Amino acid sequence: MIRATAATVALAVAACGSGRSGSSGGAGAAAGRAIVATIAAAASVRAPWRCALARTGGATATLPAPAGWRRDGDRVVAEPARPRLTLAAVAQARGTAIDLRAGLRAAHVDVVVTVGGMGATAAESKAALEVLLDPAWLVVALPGDTEDWPGHAAAIAELATSGAGIVDGATIRVVDVGAAVLATIPGERWAERLGAGAAGCVYDDDDVAGAIAALTAVAADRPRVLVTASAPQGGPSDLAPGGLHAGDAALAAAVAVAELELVVHGPVDGTPAGPGTTRRGTAVALAAGSLDPVPRRDVEGRTLATGALVATIDARGVGWRFIPAP
Repeated sequence: MIRATAATVALAVAACGSGRSGSSGGAGAAAGRAIVATIAAAASVRAPWRCALARTGGATATLPAPAGWRRDGDRVVAEPARPRLTLAAVAQARGTAIDLRAGLRAAHVDVVVTVGGMGATAAESKAALEVLLDPAWLVVALPGDTEDWPGHAAAIAELATSGAGIVDGATIRVVDVGAAVLATIPGERWAERLGAGAAGCVYDDDDVAGAIAALTAVAADRPRVLVTASAPQGGPSDLAPGGLHAGDAALAAAVAVAELELVVHGPVDGTPAGPGTTRRGTAVALAAGSLDPVPRRDVEGRTLATGALVATIDARGVGWRFIPAP
């Protein structure tokens, strides 16, 4: 839209100047060039943030890796490598501190991912994330449709600099656990859905392609996991109340050819996933568990549980279940 506007303005100004002679025509042309240059410059400033580019700067770009992990640019690598990946996924805490650690310890979790909705401010994000920290696992926190991204990154930086095992999923884009590799797509596709407006984070097709390419390059023949706040469209995991598909169709198209084992995304209707299993080579999309403190009900009026999705990925395939909050 901005580029089309620039072209329209340039044509209009050139037309106005072309009918004049002498300095007036030159002034009109100069004005046209200035307007086009200004609009072009504005087009390069992204509002909302394109936080998938956070590896080039930002509050968490230079933080060291937590204990037990080695940082390599926008990657972290488990040391030692794990024989399998047990992944927990949560979202929508709304700044509420909900302690799932006992259940996650019992599940022998390696990585906890948060896929949006953890808090609208730095203080809310910190409160919701801090209670998930544990030396036994790494927390990878992605901004979603709720987060003020600079505030979210600042909360992660504050926790990480105190020694906590947490990384920003907008800066760390690949997590190599050994048995499996996961990549992140931070943010929301549509700016209109951002609760934080211009302070929120969006992604585009290039970001999706880049994440999948990085995942493919690092994983080689190992199982691949993609983590995103947005659901790929299609299948039962992106159904909104009323049975409407609420996911991202372009993301689904990219995922369909990416040879993934698992896509973990933000919850849509809040219905817990699982239990279930798939064999290696069969892709599955699963919604993270919701930690929404506001009571929610399904279409039949039953109260929906809060808790975490826990999935285990190895050479045989994927198995998953839901762990309710205490």
